[in-house]
Amino acid sequence: MSDIKTVLADAEDLLKQAATATGKRVSELRETAMTRLKVVREKAVDAQVVVIERGKKAARATDD
Repeated sequence: MSDIKTVLADAEDLLKQAATATGKRVSELRETAMTRLKVVREKAVDAQVVVIERGKKAARATDD
């Protein structure tokens, strides 16, 4: 979870920088932020899969 928070903070910082940047730098910052957000999305999906599997496992354990 801390990885996700770190990547989100980085992306937020990049977007803040992009607000005051001009020209090519804006595009670079935006592209980097989008790439980092994509990483967060992937990590969130992976975490969701783990949580679901653990929930299923816990449910099966309580059924037994």
